[in-house]
Amino acid sequence: MMPRKLIPPEPWWPQAADLIVRCSLSLREAAAELGVDLTIEEAENIKHRKLFQKALEDAKIAFYTEIGSSPKLSKDLVVGQVYKLAGRLAEEGEAYKATDALLKLAKIRGWVGNEPDSFYDLFRDLSQKDIDEMKQKLSLRAEEEAQAPAEQPTETDPPPERPN
Repeated sequence: MMPRKLIPPEPWWPQAADLIVRCSLSLREAAAELGVDLTIEEAENIKHRKLFQKALEDAKIAFYTEIGSSPKLSKDLVVGQVYKLAGRLAEEGEAYKATDALLKLAKIRGWVGNEPDSFYDLFRDLSQKDIDEMKQKLSLRAEEEAQAPAEQPTETDPPPERPN
């Protein structure tokens, strides 16, 4: 059996791959958008070719890179998307999946997931340098307090106030 003859990629393949990725079109639909008429057999043959698969993968990478680098991409956008999809799952009777999506939303928002380590939220923005400086200041303060003579209250001094 002889290997297939190498057929170079068509110039419209990258554009078709981009339409497939961005608009969720089939190969035949994308080709039609570009003015190329394909039969079902031709579309099937092209769809499975390695060079077309490469064009499709390149289009996916470019599209996802564009989305990921968008300044509009934010935590709030992700939360909104998850909430919308959870609602759709609930409407479709997929309560378990909807609940899972909402739990993931709660984790994204920081509502759940940090309970065992409550100090995480308190100290998460501190660098090791900041922590070391605070330790040093506390050590100096403790030494100063240990060396200072203990003041004894006199009978005329009012009693110290207790914090609430």
